[in-house]
Amino acid sequence: MADVEATLGCVDMNQRYELFSGRLVSFAEVGHPCGHPVFCFLGLGCMRYYSIILEDLAFKHSLRIYCIDRPGVGMSQPVDSESWTPLRMAEIVEEMANGFNIQKFSLMGHSCGAIYAMACALRLKSRIVGTVWLMSPWVHLTLAKRLKWIRHVPTTLLKSQSTACLLYKSLSVAAKEPPCKSDPNILNYDREKLVKAMLQDNMADSLEGANNDLMVCLELYHSFGFSYKDVTLPVHIFWGTKARTTDRKNPIA
Repeated sequence: MADVEATLGCVDMNQRYELFSGRLVSFAEVGHPCGHPVFCFLGLGCMRYYSIILEDLAFKHSLRIYCIDRPGVGMSQPVDSESWTPLRMAEIVEEMANGFNIQKFSLMGHSCGAIYAMACALRLKSRIVGTVWLMSPWVHLTLAKRLKWIRHVPTTLLKSQSTACLLYKSLSVAAKEPPCKSDPNILNYDREKLVKAMLQDNMADSLEGANNDLMVCLELYHSFGFSYKDVTLPVHIFWGTKARTTDRKNPIA
């Protein structure tokens, strides 16, 4: 079994990029070194380490997945949460893609990460290849009817609540699934042990970022800044039968 600390401590999992503004963002790369580039946006407060769960699929399909920590997550420097919007992530992706000489790429997003993926799909349309892939995407609360009540909870109370339980639930299945053996380069690690280590690091480094995500999801400071309907690229959505944030009749309206 690969050592968990060595896996999470490797260079590919702990990279930083300096933006033109001087702010540093951390990111991870997983999958085939020469694979097709994909920018992946994870769920509420999740840091780049979780992208290791996609390692085997990335190798199998010859993908190189880039996972960027949002402000206040991992080693990404924080920003004023009231000024942070999903469309600013599109600016970061564009800047990094230019810096890496990536002309064309694909997008995928999970949960609230779907907001950022769709923002990129809108702003960077000419550079997106193929379908935008979303997993249990977060939608406007006007559509997620069972969650409308949460907008009436005071912001100070929301920001004081730990998001650990949400992260544990989102990874409970992934932690028990063994990696496939589709490629000899795939890490042969103890997945459950690895996920527990990732959660521990996430809780230590990402609470501020999780709060930023929460404010964006609930649109408490301002709206997303765009509508999912504005995106004209093809979008494919996966969701569970008990997903609360996806409207089955019109899932990304």
